[in-house]
This record gives sequence, C-alpha cells and structure tokens, in this order.
Amino acid sequence: MIRPIQQLRLMGIFAFVSACGPTEPSGSNAFVSAPSPGFRHDNGYASRYYFPETFGSGVALFDANSDGHLDLYAVQGGPVPGSPEAAAYSGALPTNQLYFGDGTGTLRDATSQAGDAADANFGMGAHVGDVNGDGLPDLFVTNVGADSLLIATGDDLAMYARTTATTFDVNQWSTAAGFADFDRDGHLDLVVVGYARWSAVNHVDCIADGGNDYCDVKMYDGIQDHVFRGDGAGGFSDKSEAWQFGLLPGRGLGTALTDFDDDGFVDIYVANDTEANRYYKNNRGAGFLDHTDLSGTSSNSDGRFEAGMGVAVANISGNGLADIVVTNFTSESNNLFENLGQSRFRERSRLAGIAKASIPKLAFGVTLQDFDLNGQEDLFTACGHVLRHIEARVSTWSWRQSDQLLLNGDNQHFTEFAPGELFETPRVGRGLASGDLDEDGAPDLIVSNSGDDLIVGLNRLDSLRGFANGVSKGDRWLLLNVKQAASPTNTNTSAIGAKVTLSVDDGSVQTRWIRAGTGYLSQDDQRPHFGIPRGKAVSSIQIRWPDGVTTQYSATELKGLGSLNQVLTIRRE
Repeated sequence: MIRPIQQLRLMGIFAFVSACGPTEPSGSNAFVSAPSPGFRHDNGYASRYYFPETFGSGVALFDANSDGHLDLYAVQGGPVPGSPEAAAYSGALPTNQLYFGDGTGTLRDATSQAGDAADANFGMGAHVGDVNGDGLPDLFVTNVGADSLLIATGDDLAMYARTTATTFDVNQWSTAAGFADFDRDGHLDLVVVGYARWSAVNHVDCIADGGNDYCDVKMYDGIQDHVFRGDGAGGFSDKSEAWQFGLLPGRGLGTALTDFDDDGFVDIYVANDTEANRYYKNNRGAGFLDHTDLSGTSSNSDGRFEAGMGVAVANISGNGLADIVVTNFTSESNNLFENLGQSRFRERSRLAGIAKASIPKLAFGVTLQDFDLNGQEDLFTACGHVLRHIEARVSTWSWRQSDQLLLNGDNQHFTEFAPGELFETPRVGRGLASGDLDEDGAPDLIVSNSGDDLIVGLNRLDSLRGFANGVSKGDRWLLLNVKQAASPTNTNTSAIGAKVTLSVDDGSVQTRWIRAGTGYLSQDDQRPHFGIPRGKAVSSIQIRWPDGVTTQYSATELKGLGSLNQVLTIRRE
C-alpha cells in the first residue's frame, strides 16, 4: 500500500531556514583524522525503505581491557529483522565491533576477542556500567528486537558473555538506555527507552516528490519505556509499573539519567520524537513522579513539541545544576533547557546562540565537553537528515550534512566554530562519543555515520587557541577517575550518579555528573574532564557519591593536584 509521507514537518517553516555557516573559516583543522579503525556502518538499506534503516547506531568509549586507555565499541546494523532481505541474506551477518586503544589515537580491531559482544542483531545503542560489582565495564546493547546485556568476563579470549538472567524483550524496538542507582540500594538499575511500534509486518511504503522514502514517524505509534531494578549480581526485574515510569507510550530516542533537582536522587529525562519530552522526578527512591507539564522541558519556548533525538547534560549557566540540550529536526533548532532549580526549567536556546546556528541542521548525536580547555563546556552535534531524498522536496535541505561545533566563551553564549574538513565533509551523522583518545588532555570525538565510515577526530584546538574566544594557548586539564570499592551492599564501582564539583582559585566552579548513557545511543568517557585556564589553580574537589554522602578534598589532601595535566584517581573505600 502506497501512502504519501505526512507533511507536518515541512509546512510553514521555510522562512526560518538560512544558509548560515561557521563564524571561523573552513579548513581550520580543529580536529584531525586518526588512523581509521576500519568500521563501516551497514544501515541495511533496501528499496522498500524500512524505517529502522534511517536511524543509525551508537558508539561507546570506555576501558574494556583495563589497560588505562580508552577503547571503542561500535554498534552495527545489517539486514532489517523480519524483512525478505534478511531472510535471503547469505554469508556472515555484520556484527558490533570492539577496538582497543593504545593512548595515541590508534584503534586496533579486537572483535575476535569480544565474545558475545560481537553481536549480530540490528543494533541501536551501547551503554556502559558495572552491574555485578567486579570492577569491569558491562554493556547493555539496544536493538530492533530483543536487547542484550553483555557481562564482562575478564577473559582475554571471550571478553563478554550474554546473560540470560533477565530477558530484555519488552520492546519491539529499543533506542536509548542508561544505568543509575535510583533507589540508592547500592546497585545499578536500568532504563530502556522504546521508539515505535514498527515491524516488517506492519511496514508502510511511503512515496514523496523524490520517489520512495522513509515514512514520517507519525505513521507508527510510540511504545512504552521501562525501568528495571538491579540486584547487584547482573539480574534485573521490571519495576516500570511499581515505580510509575514510562506508563504513557512515546517515541523515545534519547535519555539523560541525572540528579536534576539536586536532592541526591537520580531523575530521568526522555526526549521523544514529535511529542512531549518527559521529565520524571525521583520520589526519593520510592518510584517517580511525572513532572513533565511542570518542568518546562516538554516543548520549545513556543510550546511546540519537536523531534527530540539526542540529549546532553552540563552546567552551562554556572549555578551548579544540570542543564539539558536536546537535538531536533531541521528548522526546529536544538533546545537548551536552563535548570532553575526544584525541577523547573526555561528554554533559552535563542539567547544562548544555539537556535540560529542549529536551525539548518538535523542533529542526532550530541555531547557537551570543554574542547578548548577554557573552563566552559562546548557543544558538538553529529548531523544528517532522515529522509534520503529530501533535496527533491526542499532545495535548501540535504540528506548528508556537516557536523557542528559551538564554542562556549562566557558560560552563557555559544559561537559556531569551523571544526575543520574532517567534520565539515557532509555525511549522515548519528552516534557520537567524546573522550581523550590520544591522552593529550583535550577531548576527542568518535562519530558513527549511517551507511558510511566511522570517523575518529583528534582535538587540535590547542594550536588554534587564538580563534577560540581569545583564550591563550597553554590552558591545562584534569581528568578524574572516580571509583568506589565493591561490597555486598555497593556494586556501583564506577560511582555512576555521582556529582563532581571542582573549585578554582578565582572563585569559579565547574560541575560534572558521572553518567551511563549519553548523547544519542552512545557513551562518552565516564570520567569527569575539566579544562583549567592558564594561570588558574584548583583549590578543591567535592564529590557527592551515589548514596548521597559528600566528600570534600582540598588541594593539599589530593596528592599531585597542584600539578595538572594528569589523570587523578579518587577511590572511596
């Protein structure tokens, strides 16, 4: 059956589309290419344009083999499940890939050692957390179809084993996920976000000006999100109804698990596609209260629901509270929700300079990191349209798009900056993760592109510091490796959910949250990263641990803190 694609996203918005470009000229090479690891995403493209093909996959940065260097897990697609193409597929299915890093930016294929992590499902996202307290990073992979919990074994020849302790087949199509200890029992719990009630059986063929194309999302109903309580041994039980979470179906693509109201309990935010984003306040460990309507985070400043994709969290306003950035559809702009406290937000993307720059883009992956080491977190988004033939319908739009870097100069306003040829080359950007791959102190980038090569970009903003808001070359950094000792009552060894506050001797404060599940279907390096401007010194570090206990460390108490440009381990026994 042939139906026209709904036109709701394309009507009455052309006046807002502009061809604005970066403030700084192209070719600045703020990021340079590292040796390619050789990963190429397979989106399963078929002539019928199956809906999952257009969404791409996530990436995760973490230390898989405990050698101190960041490794990469890249999620793969393949033939779409249930389709005739999948039934007729011959040969080995493409699998998710694991790459070991060596601290120079080079990534070596280690998939043959990955065991069950070499998953051959149609993958969506990868999310990292130690679910059994053995100190090793476990993986939760979302799929079109049943999801996979992969437990790290510590065995070099089979690093991950799929657990059957819990069957994660509640969604036909899961997207974002993340770990946090919601009830503060010392064990990580799990959120799994569902997208659309699509299958190869109920697939609809859609046609537009350019011929067959992907359908508008409103062709398919949304599905419920779920929360699972962890037992500390790798087992989980569905508590969605008991904890009053995700009872209303939605088309979720992004989530952020963060203590937004600063009461010591982790809350949940879900970005939904073309409907209200949802904000769930943690009821002090006794389930959740739906504060969507009260929070001010469900829509843009005009009260319009948008096409939420990825979610990033940072304290942009400087008040010590977690602000939210949500990526959206072309013409809608990305949202910045400023946290006012007590679960109340205001949308201020226009005032912050984000709206005008992002209107021409369709952004998926998103991260907030201090790329230029000036003490303020910057915004990077991976961009690409969802309609393969959008140019035939809107001449100013394109399927392949360049990625976007916005530098934060004064803790209130962002300015577009050319990231260099590597990320200005148009692709169909999807998953994105940031972390220091070459260990020079500046966060690097991994971008997974739908149906295309994965890109590894090494940060070279230090050599361009004169362009970066006037910050002088020579800024420094600090990377914190925050750990907790395991016990029968505490298996959250990576301190997921902790709030880390760094005070500088000029009176300024930087705040980070340790989170599992970031951006769009991806995982940034979980270790808090801080840029320290030249001439400044760290005066103290405060950690509010996942159980609510706060520890203050002075510069004299933290050996070596006076010497920056290092990875500093803080371990709670």
